[in-house]
Amino acid sequence: MQVDNAEFEFVEDTTTRIVQFTDLSTNATSWAWSFGDGATSMQQNPLHAYTSAGTYPVELRINGLCVYRDTVVLPVLSNTDAPVAALGVSVTPNPAQ
Repeated sequence: MQVDNAEFEFVEDTTTRIVQFTDLSTNATSWAWSFGDGATSMQQNPLHAYTSAGTYPVELRINGLCVYRDTVVLPVLSNTDAPVAALGVSVTPNPAQ
C-alpha cells in the first residue's frame, strides 16, 4: 500500500523576504500551498515574496488529503539592510553662524 506523506523545507532571504519552498513529500501528484499571507500556489517548489516582516503559518496539502504545516518567521529589516537611494544632497556650513 502506497502511503502519502506531506513535508517541505524552506530557505528564506531575510533581506529580500523571498522564500524558496522545496517539496519533500512522498507520492505527491498535486500540491496546494498556502503561504499564510493570503497567497497560494499549485507549484511543486514555489518561490514566494512576503511584503512585510512577521510570522506566517505555511501549509502544504498534497493529493487533496495529506497536510504538513510549518512557520516562516521573517524579521523586521534594520536600517542597514534597507536599500538607500542616492539623493545628491550636499551639506555645507551655515554662513549665518
